[in-house]
Amino acid sequence: MEVDKPAGGEVGGEAAPQQPISLNILATIRPAQQQNGLKHGDYGRYRVFCARRLRTLYKGLKFLHGRGRYQKRRLEVAMITDARWLMIPLLSAERAWAQAMEIKADNEDRKTAARRHHGIRRLAKASQWAAELARFTSGWRHPQRAGG
Repeated sequence: MEVDKPAGGEVGGEAAPQQPISLNILATIRPAQQQNGLKHGDYGRYRVFCARRLRTLYKGLKFLHGRGRYQKRRLEVAMITDARWLMIPLLSAERAWAQAMEIKADNEDRKTAARRHHGIRRLAKASQWAAELARFTSGWRHPQRAGG
């Protein structure tokens, strides 16, 4: 999915930046999945890759969570100035999904209700991150579908 922000438009009630932002989600995620464990069904390796990549993004965007105790920083629509900001909810959703699949695979050997519920919670978290990504891209248009 490739998204472009409309020039000067508003997304989510806040002013959007002037330059278009383009991110081909499928072309970004599929090679990362294939190169980092999913070709062989290694969800744990892919989850670790997503966590490392998120850390690199946070550092590159200077969006760190403070020293000492973790303090969650909320990502807002107005903060999104390039495609790297969109990678945060995308990789967070991928990480949560990979962990859910890893838990599911582990739970096949030793079935416990706690593990099952943990996997379900991680899938719910992945869904929340995907909804967040959809919220960020809701006012954007695909350049080939825009009709111009």
